[in-house]
Amino acid sequence: MASTHITPARPAGRTSAAGWVGPGLPFVGAASYAGLVALVTWQALRGQPLLAPDAATLTGLAVLVAATVAGVVGVLRAHQRTEFASMSL
Repeated sequence: MASTHITPARPAGRTSAAGWVGPGLPFVGAASYAGLVALVTWQALRGQPLLAPDAATLTGLAVLVAATVAGVVGVLRAHQRTEFASMSL
């Protein structure tokens, strides 16, 4: 029996940030969504109304947003570095 290895296709040539960037962005999105679910669950367990968060919840949301932005920027910069390295060869 022969086995095949299937990899995601990467478009030839230069790609934009909206193009193929590997598994980084879906991972950041999944982690952000899990963090948001955890934050809303934590807020509910403390008896806080969803539309009237307290300072602790807003601080957690700010940390989550900052981590998401940092993750997206990191993935896009890593993609630009690898794209630049492949173009210079």
